[in-house]
Amino acid sequence: MRARRSIDMGADQPLTAIVFAGGLGLGAYHGGAFEAFASLSLPLDWVTGSSAGAITAALVAESPHADRLQNLRSYWHAAGGPSHGPNISRHPFAWLNAINTRLFGQAGFFHPRLPIPASHFGGLYDLGPTRERLRA
Repeated sequence: MRARRSIDMGADQPLTAIVFAGGLGLGAYHGGAFEAFASLSLPLDWVTGSSAGAITAALVAESPHADRLQNLRSYWHAAGGPSHGPNISRHPFAWLNAINTRLFGQAGFFHPRLPIPASHFGGLYDLGPTRERLRA
């Protein structure tokens, strides 16, 4: 997205912003999209996102310019899931993997919050593993 800076910031200088969408499966996509953006050598003034996109945005914002792509790759690929073998077709594997993620979580990202507290419902999943990975 390109916009114009306000008068206070210096007129006629464009701003560049990136917004990353949420969805845990988009983490790898975010890295590729940011890599394409970085290849344009444009300045980045604003970065934001929701859910998994907010994690990507935080990684970009806190990283030195030269380390951004490597930090994204490190974060999103460090807790990679299992790969399917040659005897399992992609569709059934993806379906079983989705069920497995719903039941057991995703290592390094989240796990089911069990037992679910009766007095205060904070969500089905505990994001503690994500917080710990971001602190590291």
